[in-house]
Amino acid sequence: MNRSTGLPPEGKRGKQLSSFDRLLARFFTGTHRAILKLTGGRVMSTMGGNKLGILTTIGRKSGQPRSHPVITIPDGENRLVVATNAGAANHPSWVRNALANPEVELTIDGHTRKMRAQLLSSDEKKQLWPQLVQSYRLYDTMQNKTDRDIPVVRLTPTR
Repeated sequence: MNRSTGLPPEGKRGKQLSSFDRLLARFFTGTHRAILKLTGGRVMSTMGGNKLGILTTIGRKSGQPRSHPVITIPDGENRLVVATNAGAANHPSWVRNALANPEVELTIDGHTRKMRAQLLSSDEKKQLWPQLVQSYRLYDTMQNKTDRDIPVVRLTPTR
């Protein structure tokens, strides 16, 4: 576990992306983000039956806002976000940013809320994992692609 962020260590096994794959992923992520923003979340706003949101974090190195489309799973008034990075061996940048500066924003259906990000403990993740996989079955597939323990983040509204 990384003492500064609480993240589990990165893995050695997982999906490997070429530079072209990364470029393509950035293009499609940016396009998806723009479509969600332009349509107020009315177009391309679900994945696997779950609401997609735009998670805006502050870059831990740049200090600049960074926005990422994420699948959100309801947890009472909170939202759970799983840092799969498509089963890659490394953690996605958004989770590092959110844990370095936990004050984030989440936009769903054109409505933006200020939220606080908190990494679930191993026990909390273990308890909620079956519910997460039931909500989006590919989480198990992505976890099986890597030896990294995929983090789960709870987003709690701040008032």
